Order: sequence, then structure tokens, then C-alpha cells
Amino acid sequence: MTVAGKSLSRRERNKQEKLERIIAASRKLFHSHGFEETTTAQIAREAGVAEGTLFLYAAKKEDLLILAFVEEMKEVVMAAFETIDQSAPLIEQFLSFFQKIFAYHHADRKLAKAVLREVGFYREPGLGAQVENIPIAYCLTLIVERAKKQGLIDPGLPTMNAAMMAFSAYWYYLRDWVNERISAQDFASGLRDGLNILHTGLQPAAARQDGRDGS
Repeated sequence: MTVAGKSLSRRERNKQEKLERIIAASRKLFHSHGFEETTTAQIAREAGVAEGTLFLYAAKKEDLLILAFVEEMKEVVMAAFETIDQSAPLIEQFLSFFQKIFAYHHADRKLAKAVLREVGFYREPGLGAQVENIPIAYCLTLIVERAKKQGLIDPGLPTMNAAMMAFSAYWYYLRDWVNERISAQDFASGLRDGLNILHTGLQPAAARQDGRDGS
């Protein structure tokens, strides 16, 4: 076994294999039993390790949630980005990206609430860095940069700010959905409305002026 092109010692291989078993067991039990109902003892038993060994890899159950789903979410996010129709209007590109990520959460709303609670507010070092590796911001900046080059939005706009404003609209409606305040249909329509409002202010200056002159 190698990591980043380096061969691992037997001890390192054993540690890596245990970690992989713990992650797989956590993911399986969180999906089948739910986060709140699953215990660390159950995860240790499923992974074939002592519970004390499990705590060498994660200090608490919430950390196991991060370990179990960060990699999965990274794959979901990249797949969502790679399937965007680059010739579509900017709003449709954003919606395509966000809807595919939403579909992942929609498959298990209760677990999504637990995952998003940890991913959204994780501040501890170590595992917190893994959360930051979920490439949503990266993908959104690529969408914005591409839109700038296509003349869809003002090229002078700060890329990260524009990307994070789009993400803020998504997060607002996703939060309401996981808390069962709105339906999946309301999520979709609300997100579209929010992004359309945002886009009105993102059009190139000439387009905004044309709109004012024609009003």
C-alpha cells in the first residue's frame, strides 16, 4: 500500500487499514441506524477493533461522522461539477451543480441534518481541515471564472465573493429543508429565485445600463 507515492511500513499499513474499516463501519451504521442511534461500541464491533482503538482515530462520534462522509461528499461535489453543461446560462449551471449535491442529501434527510451540522460549523483543527477539502468553493469559483470569460457576468467582480453569494443562497434553502421547514420543491424554487435575484446584480455593467435605458 502507498500513500501519495510513498510505501507504507507494516505498522502504517495496519493503521490505515483499521482507519478504513472504521470509516466503512461508521458509514454503514449511520446509514442503516441513523447517527443518533448508532453507538461507538457498535462501530468498533462492526470494524473489528477495540473501542479504545477507535478513539485513537476519532475523539467523539461526531468526528466519525466527518471521517465517514467528507470523502463521499468530495466525490459527489466533483461529479456534480463535471456534469454541468458549460454552454447553459449561468443560473442553470449553478442550479445543476447545487441540485446534484442536494440529491445526495435528499436520499437521507435525517442523516443529512447531522452531517451538515458538523460540516457547517466544524472548527476544531485536524478534522476541520478535511471539511475544508470538500471542493464546493473551488468548483463555484471555476463556474464564476468561466462565466466571466464568456461575458456572462462583469469580469471585474471578485470571484470568491460571487461564488460565496451563490453558495449562501444554496445554504439558506438547504438549511430550511433539513430542518423540515420547506419541501424539496420549495428548495428548488427558492434557490432558483435567490440565484436569479443575485444574477441581476452580476450582469455586466453594459447589460445593466441597457436594462435601465429600456425600462
